[in-house]
Amino acid sequence: MCIATVYIDTVSGKEEVMGDVVLVECENDGLRLTALLGEQKLLQAKVKSIDFLEHSVVVERGEAR
Repeated sequence: MCIATVYIDTVSGKEEVMGDVVLVECENDGLRLTALLGEQKLLQAKVKSIDFLEHSVVVERGEAR
């Protein structure tokens, strides 16, 4: 099973947005994150990096393209 933690890149470093993320979907206005137990968050952000080895996704604020 592949579960990731999503972080947002800020001027002070990375801050955790959501843990146990099993699905990241691109929406017109950003990213929809879905956790293992069904919790969802919609972020106005874009993906900066994905590290499969560390099970992490880093996003940055901004409009999706």
